[in-house]
Amino acid sequence: PAVLALLGDRVNALRIPFFGRAAEQAGREGPFWGAIVGRIMRRPVASLVLAALTLHEATGETHYHRDAVHWRAVLTNHYADESGVLFMVPDDAEPLVVRPQPTTDDATPNANGLYVESRVRMAAMVADASLDTDLSVLAGRAKTGPFNHGSILNALDIRLNGATIIVAGAQRMELLAAARNVPYPNRIVVDLQDSDDLPADHPARAQLAAAGDGAAAVSESWVYEWA
Repeated sequence: PAVLALLGDRVNALRIPFFGRAAEQAGREGPFWGAIVGRIMRRPVASLVLAALTLHEATGETHYHRDAVHWRAVLTNHYADESGVLFMVPDDAEPLVVRPQPTTDDATPNANGLYVESRVRMAAMVADASLDTDLSVLAGRAKTGPFNHGSILNALDIRLNGATIIVAGAQRMELLAAARNVPYPNRIVVDLQDSDDLPADHPARAQLAAAGDGAAAVSESWVYEWA
């Protein structure tokens, strides 16, 4: 590490002579992968969804949640197939021989892992009827290579073992602070001014309303499902 720090960008000068020069002269990426990578880097939609949800949980600002809903709709409508697995490029991308649909993580988490984790987090308040079915499909892929599917397994773990904490009422701030102190990977926090902000048939609505001006509903391995 110390040598690399000293060399910086000059580390490339230590390459074996002529090795990889032809590829560099032709461009860092071939025309197929170059088109895909360029499209992804211009529009990292899955990362935007989870980032917006994380900011919403941390600050309570509702516009972050609206952004997450918007970008999730983009993924669902233009990237996902009928089983909820994402393609690397949208349906309106430049014509390609195939639309790659990988699920493995690389240097960064795979979009499918980020997408399904965002769905798990959003399902604490808004029902997602196909979440468990789609998560099962991705879990099946992760089973073939667990070490390459960490982001999907993280989403599965929070679905099965994470704590959902819904805080509501005018006197909720101390409870909210305590909820946010729970490590982020292990919990979902929903901050509400009033329990009436929940859907009418949400299982936690009646409990929070009966508790008064400041209350928290906590549940492990639970997300909201329509009755």
